[in-house]
Amino acid sequence: MKRIFLLFFSLFIAAISTAQEYTTSVKHYTLDDGLSHNQVFWLHKDIRGIVWVGTANGINLYDGASFKKVADLNFFHTKNENILEDHEGDLWLNTGSDKRRLIFFNIYSKKIKTIEEKFGK
Repeated sequence: MKRIFLLFFSLFIAAISTAQEYTTSVKHYTLDDGLSHNQVFWLHKDIRGIVWVGTANGINLYDGASFKKVADLNFFHTKNENILEDHEGDLWLNTGSDKRRLIFFNIYSKKIKTIEEKFGK
């Protein structure tokens, strides 16, 4: 019985001594921070590390220090669960619930393209 107690006690001490403490902080951004709208529908971090934010009032760029609105586009009632970034720097975005309203936002030129503009008719 004493051996079992020592075994469990040793395992307990080993577990405590190797445990790491993690601290998480959360920052809430608002209009006061430069965000164009408080209602955020999607986030995407591009290949360069810039965070793009789709709001009810347009697309915002966050460079780690400040927000900048770069495009007027309403994502109201839009669920962009899978945002893709292609080799040309276009973000593939759905602007409606029917999946037929696909647009492309270029992270370099900050211009919006339709399907016809991207692929031709």
